[in-house]
Amino acid sequence: MKKQKKQLGILILVLALLGGAYALLMRYNRGLEEKEQQEPALLVELEDGSIQKLSYDYEGERYSFYKDGEVWKSQEDPQKNLIQTRLQEMENHMERIEIQDQIDNVTDLSQYGLDEPSRTVQFETGEESYTVCVGDYNSVAGVYYVYQPSQPAIVYTVVTSAVGGFDYTLEDLVEEEESSESTAS
Repeated sequence: MKKQKKQLGILILVLALLGGAYALLMRYNRGLEEKEQQEPALLVELEDGSIQKLSYDYEGERYSFYKDGEVWKSQEDPQKNLIQTRLQEMENHMERIEIQDQIDNVTDLSQYGLDEPSRTVQFETGEESYTVCVGDYNSVAGVYYVYQPSQPAIVYTVVTSAVGGFDYTLEDLVEEEESSESTAS
């Protein structure tokens, strides 16, 4: 009888622990759901089509573009016929940059590859200008580290698509001219 009471006490204790663990797990999941339902934090949020100037560095060169009406042109050579869809994609990337995480009070930018950024993207609307410096890629989390020089003590993580799409030289952005020659058979 004494053994049965002891076993019953242990079972009641285990059941109480499981109930408590279940309640904590439910509370944790509710917190995650609330966090997911919140609006994402944004590093940049601009109206569609509001960027008028855009420049970035790639492979040691700086490329600059401006909008003439709705058409993107090269600052270097405005006569070049550029692939507009690529430049519009770059513009779209910069109009809304969602923050995945924020790291405050950063004193050593080299930890994130931001002491010498791999890419610096600058863009302007009619009223404001922005600079986003891109550092290391964290392959585990699938994010890039970025910061704005106006706030060097804050590093953000953003998804790859937010700062991707700037791997073009000027020649990569020039429309290929169709050959007017026809081949004789």
